[in-house]
Amino acid sequence: MNIDTSQLGFSRHPVNHSSLRSREIQLWKVRSSNDAKLDAARNLLSRDDQIRASHIRSAHKRRQFLLGRFALKQSLEELNEPLAEPIRVDIGANGKPLLQDQSNPIRFNLSHADTVSVLALAKQRELGIDIEKTVARKDLLEAASMVFSDKEMAGLMTCSQQAQTNMFYRIWCHKEALIKWIGSGFSIEASSLCLAKLMDQSGDFRRGQPTLDESVSVRLPEKLNFLELSLESNHLVVICFDGD
Repeated sequence: MNIDTSQLGFSRHPVNHSSLRSREIQLWKVRSSNDAKLDAARNLLSRDDQIRASHIRSAHKRRQFLLGRFALKQSLEELNEPLAEPIRVDIGANGKPLLQDQSNPIRFNLSHADTVSVLALAKQRELGIDIEKTVARKDLLEAASMVFSDKEMAGLMTCSQQAQTNMFYRIWCHKEALIKWIGSGFSIEASSLCLAKLMDQSGDFRRGQPTLDESVSVRLPEKLNFLELSLESNHLVVICFDGD
């Protein structure tokens, strides 16, 4: 498995090869302050996505939506994997975005944090990705209590105050990436997914299967992988994927 990290389109560093190979994962970092790019992105949308974008009330979230669609097209063009225009993205049964052409082996997942977005691409491999800006927050324990399992909360409480912020975001990102891999959105309570048994004594995550509450009717592969990356010194990225 290879991971390529690139600036996409707006201040791009070339990738090491010009195609997306089977089972490979590529990660693209996306940032834009150029509204002209977003206008171009708007013209690439299908009619359904144009309507969807118009219904996004937040200008910031609408910008992220447009940027994500533009990033998807540009990255696949860079990799000689062009999409038909306009981009046609469906929403799966559980709310996970996917290319409308079901015969296309490409899978993708997007995440946004502040002004930075990340796009993960793969062939024949499901993906989930999350990015978070790791800033100190006064409500850290309160926020954790709403999404962490009891065992995860117990582990967090054993950390020093300085280490709690780091552990909070690491658990949070892993949970979000897993939920996005499943494609369940908010239909699964984050606290019903427990990652405690995947953490070793140093706090690192290893391959394995998370513990699910009985209320969660999802079948997971025997082993899932998590890849953790630091981005721009204050952003944490976690990718969840199946297989080797």
